[in-house]
Amino acid sequence: MIEALRELGMVCGREDSLGENPFLGKKQEDCKVINICLKEEQGNYEFIEVRLEDFDKGNYEKYLYKKKASQGANYTPAGLVAGDIDKTIKGRLYSWFNGDEKFVNLEKILKLNKEKITEEIKKINLEKKKQYLLTFTINNRYLADYTIFKEEMLKRLNKKQYEIYIEKGICSLCSTEGEVFGNIAPLTSYTLDKQCYIAGGFNKLQGWKNFPLCMSCSNYLRQGKEIMEKYLNFRLGGIAYYLVPRAIKDIINTIPELMNIYKDYEDKKINTEKLRKISGEEEQDILPLMQDERDFFVLNFLFYEKKSSKFMIHLLLKDVYPSRLKELFQAKEDAENYEYLKKVKFSKKLTQDVEFHFGILRYFTISRDQYLSLTEKIFKKINIDKGFMINLFIRKIRESFRKEGYYDLDVFKAQVTLNFLLELGIIKNNLEVNVLSEHGDKNDLSDKIENFFKGNEKTFYNAQSKAAFLLGVLGKKLINIQNQERGSTPFIKQFKNLTMNERDIKALYPKIINKLQEYDKNYYQQLEEVISDYLILSGTNWSLSVDEINYYFVLGLTLHKLETFKTKKEEE
Repeated sequence: MIEALRELGMVCGREDSLGENPFLGKKQEDCKVINICLKEEQGNYEFIEVRLEDFDKGNYEKYLYKKKASQGANYTPAGLVAGDIDKTIKGRLYSWFNGDEKFVNLEKILKLNKEKITEEIKKINLEKKKQYLLTFTINNRYLADYTIFKEEMLKRLNKKQYEIYIEKGICSLCSTEGEVFGNIAPLTSYTLDKQCYIAGGFNKLQGWKNFPLCMSCSNYLRQGKEIMEKYLNFRLGGIAYYLVPRAIKDIINTIPELMNIYKDYEDKKINTEKLRKISGEEEQDILPLMQDERDFFVLNFLFYEKKSSKFMIHLLLKDVYPSRLKELFQAKEDAENYEYLKKVKFSKKLTQDVEFHFGILRYFTISRDQYLSLTEKIFKKINIDKGFMINLFIRKIRESFRKEGYYDLDVFKAQVTLNFLLELGIIKNNLEVNVLSEHGDKNDLSDKIENFFKGNEKTFYNAQSKAAFLLGVLGKKLINIQNQERGSTPFIKQFKNLTMNERDIKALYPKIINKLQEYDKNYYQQLEEVISDYLILSGTNWSLSVDEINYYFVLGLTLHKLETFKTKKEEE
């Protein structure tokens, strides 16, 4: 990952890129600049006014903002306004000069006009929901337009680096021998102010041994990080990640070509809906574009979280080829290509296709770590235990079943996710060949049902899963009749909140038939015959777990409206 960042900075970086974006990830309309306008002539300065300006996101380097610490002066006389404006001006602006002879006249004019500047800023009526950058211009030119500010910034930056260095060492990235530094951390996931992180005993000055870098590689990493934060920041299932490419060959040409894709994909007017389909995010996602590239590079996924100055890495997925992304998208397409997932009517106003995205996977998982563990297995093609996934699905479905009584949406989400994992081949079922032609009598409905199971054989892989599913279909038809007859559905208690075992599910069969006969509306004899045959084929001591039994049963409750299971009486 560090090598990939260095490549980015080395190939795509700019020599004049020194500042960083103070409002990274924020909405453009919520970012403003408080500009203290100064005039200079022959070394003499004059205060003109305070202006409120829109933040120039496309050219943020001109502000030369470089954060140093949560309090006090930054590396340049520019800082974010935090709370009390008087404290911000004092801490971020005036304290930066600190009597430096090079800036004595500039410091003098700012301090002479301190009250006036503060008063004009307060007149702006700063909004709490917006964020503000405090800086100044001289003759309408920003800090980055002046060499003296850029040189001073580098001097102060390098001062920190020289705290931990050695005159003769070997750079861990480029292997060149010379001056190396140990106080450079492009991703602040470790620190040198804690003894447990220090190599070479407990001497902080030996910290360069952890990660020795020459000045050139340090600069490449800094610029690579800036590029990463600006262009390579996305979300997958609600978790932020950086997507950093690394060329396998021809770095000079491959990396710039990839960066053009990153930079231009919004301008190409690509269908936003398509870009959301895998990530489950409102913002656009780059993955559909990457799948079409050849395997001249690999992708590194860095899932992270930022908390104040801490940068926490939750997962690093290394060396994902574009061809693997293509496999994921093909599996997604195949997973959604089932008739029962098309034009599903969820309410009177909402009818839509059911589609898989990683937001659904996140919905079913218990924790972020669990979600990322599954994501890693999906990308790396590592097998996932089916029973584990069914447990995640049925846990959510049971919750909806008990609390809301509306569980269809959860069932559809679970099934399209199961389809996706089955299509990828990382969940496997031991397919058993069970055809009704060898057992029992055939009827008009049995052929339709067998064809349905053949078309969904990855899901319905044995007689037990088919029997539980069909009992769900029949059970829902009874519930609908009961609701019509008496306006309530007491029989639903027989489903035991979807915790039925083998004995319970088998006992349910005669109970449903008896209740249908009580209402004199048993239109489902052919379906009952098919269920009976599959129950016989299932035998005893089922291999299905309790979770699986109830998952297939509730899937039947949800898909009972399919044409496959309609009787002539229902059609009439």
